Amino acid sequence: MQGNKQPLYAKIAIARKQLPGMDDDNFWRGWLSDNFWGKRSLRKFEYVELVRLVDLLGRMGAQYTTKAEKRQKRPYVRADFIEIPNSDPNARTKRMICAIWRKLGYALTGLETRVERQTGLLTILGLHDGKQLTAILTDLQKREKAFDKKRAGGESAA
Repeated sequence: MQGNKQPLYAKIAIARKQLPGMDDDNFWRGWLSDNFWGKRSLRKFEYVELVRLVDLLGRMGAQYTTKAEKRQKRPYVRADFIEIPNSDPNARTKRMICAIWRKLGYALTGLETRVERQTGLLTILGLHDGKQLTAILTDLQKREKAFDKKRAGGESAA
């Protein structure tokens, strides 16, 4: 069976970044040689061997999720509402973040994207680190001040 090798090369590159030590070229080539009959370069691999390598790296802990798959795993969030339970110890801070985010005119789904990029968590509901919440809140408060200043300047000119 012969197929397109490019997607397999991409998955291998992703796995090398995720697995400890695999990003070191000398270690990587030695590991390949030990596990794949002396082959030290992916270019010498047949399609079936690349499939086997991707599978092996997956069993070692590499995760090959696409952006679409990540979005499907994200809890449903409406563009205009996130329900933050009262039992959450950081509920007040999270609600302040959501309120400022909405005041700035952004959809709350965008907040979820920001939280994921900044913290690696899929939703603000799962964020419990006070320092990370404070960092987001501080940034948004600065944006809010600039927003208010800009709006006040625009109204006085009218």
